[in-house]
Amino acid sequence: MKYVWILICVTCCLLMCSCKSSDDGVYVYSDSDKISRAEEDAIVAHVRKFLLRNRRLKLSSADRDIIKNTRPNFNIRYTGKKEGVLILRWKLDRIRILLLQRTGNLLTDTRADWMIRVISDKTQGQLPANFYGAKGEDVSLPPQ
Repeated sequence: MKYVWILICVTCCLLMCSCKSSDDGVYVYSDSDKISRAEEDAIVAHVRKFLLRNRRLKLSSADRDIIKNTRPNFNIRYTGKKEGVLILRWKLDRIRILLLQRTGNLLTDTRADWMIRVISDKTQGQLPANFYGAKGEDVSLPPQ
C-alpha cells in the first residue's frame, strides 16, 4: 500500500511537470498573424511618399535617392495579430541613419504614430587613429 501511494505521487509529479508548455510561455505567431511581404511593400511605399514630400527633415538629394532606391532594414517585434513595434532603417550618407518607428496596429491608417529620427551612426564610423584599439590592439589590456 505504501508503494502504491509513492507510485501515485510520482505519477502526479510527472504529469504536472509534463504539462509545462514546450515554448516556455512564448506565443509563436503564425504567418497569418504577421505582416506579409505585400503589406511590407505597401508600408514602405507609404513611408517613402511621406519622407520624400516632407521638407522639414532637411534630407539632401543623396539621402532622398537612397530612400527612393533602396529597401530599408525592416524589423518587427510582434505583440499581437499584425500588431507590435515596427522599425524601418535606411543608412544615409555621412554615417547617418534614418530611423522610423511605429507601435500598435501596424496596418491602420488612422492616426499613425510614427516616430522619425535622423541619427549619427557612430558604430559604423571609423575610429580615430589615436583611439586605443583602433589598430587592432587587445582592448582588454591597458595601454602601454
